[in-house]
Parts: sequence; C-alpha cells; structure tokens
Amino acid sequence: MIQVAVILKEITVKAGTTLSYPVVIRNRGDEDFLLLLNVNSIPENWDAVFELEEEKEAVSQILLLEGETMRLNLVVTPPSIVDIGNYKIAAVISNMEGTFEKQIDVGANIIGSYSLKISASTLYTSATSGGSTSFTATVTNTGQSPVTTIKLSMVDIPSGWEYSVTPVQTASIASKESSTFNVLVKTPDSAVAGDYMITIKAESDQVDSSEVQIRVTVSASTSWGLIGIGIAFVAIVGLIIVFKKFSRR
Repeated sequence: MIQVAVILKEITVKAGTTLSYPVVIRNRGDEDFLLLLNVNSIPENWDAVFELEEEKEAVSQILLLEGETMRLNLVVTPPSIVDIGNYKIAAVISNMEGTFEKQIDVGANIIGSYSLKISASTLYTSATSGGSTSFTATVTNTGQSPVTTIKLSMVDIPSGWEYSVTPVQTASIASKESSTFNVLVKTPDSAVAGDYMITIKAESDQVDSSEVQIRVTVSASTSWGLIGIGIAFVAIVGLIIVFKKFSRR
C-alpha cells in the first residue's frame, strides 16, 4: 500500500519567490513500486518539478522499495513578474500498472514584493542668493509588484527655500520600470553664501524609498556684488575728498 502525505498544502510568499512543498511517500506494501510523478495543472508561465529532498535533483519517476519511505519536494517557480493572488497547482503520483493514483493539490498565495530606489542626476549643485537650480530624480521599481501613486517628497530643505516637482505624481510604475521627476529649487534673496543640504525620497501607496541628499552651494548674487563694489567705490572717493581737504590745510 502506498501512502502519500503533503506537509504544506498552501504557502504564502512574496512575488518572485520559489515555493517548495514537502511530500512524503511511504511503501507499506510487500512489493516494490515504480512511481510516476507528473504535474498536470499549473498556472501559465509557471514551472513545477518534483525533486529528491537530499539530492535536489528533478525526477519524473522513482523506485520505491518494499517498506521504504522517500521524501520529495514539489518545487514551484512563478514567473519573475506575477500578479498578486491565489494560485492552484495539481500533481499526480501513480504506478506503472495503473493500480495506484494519488492527486496532490496545493495552493500558492502570492503577496506583493515592493521596493523603490531613487537616484538624483547630481548630488551637488549651485545657485545664487535669490536664484534657482534644478535637477532630475529617477525612481525605479526594484520590487516584483507594481507600485501606485508615486510622489517625490522633500524630506528636508532650508527654511525660506521653495521648491516644485513635475510631474506632481505618477499613477503607477511596473516592476523594473522607472519614472523621472524634475525638481526646481529656489533660494531666498536673504540666503547667506555657503553650503546647504536638501533631502528627498520617493513615496508610494505601498512603500517608500531610502533618502538621498543633495548639496547646494549658494553664492552671493551678481547684483549684490555690484552693490558692494559701488559702496566700496563711494567710500574710497569719500576718503580721497577728505584727504585732499585736510591736505590743503
């Protein structure tokens, strides 16, 4: 008599993960059996094979000796990109003579695998006081499932600075696809020359990316430079006049 036991009948995994269902086959009879292992129902573009537990080798038939117990795994591999949901797989174990047949029904519950990566076109940029600078940020879906409502968030920006992002948001990004955002940053007229940091990240309905920092070097605007030169010139002229006045005395 042949006994077949499936240890796990349903497994929940993230998209992109291979599933393994342990199967134990026992020969309780007094004769040897050549058993055929077949997968007869599987979702489209999926793959499934029986493997020996120890050797990790794919097998389509096994010789089960009298009184022997054999451990196998039904290894199921979904495609790299798969929709979230429940899937059914069916396999059959039978003997050559057709006197024994056992169907194995297992389920795969695929949940989302989400990951976002953000990269900026530059990690260093410059602007003048009261001026602006721009760069692009590319958001890539590095997970196995689509993400929705993707936005670029300004996590940290100096007080008084302004910024705009276009587009405001992207409806969705498929797995391994990217979307690019244009970022415009404006410094206030009162910004003191120096180095400043701004921090951005990508957000979605499912997951956020890590943060990226961009250094902005602010220099005095040309107009302020001209004003400074003018003040210095006036001061010098004034000193010359005073000097001449006292020299005559």
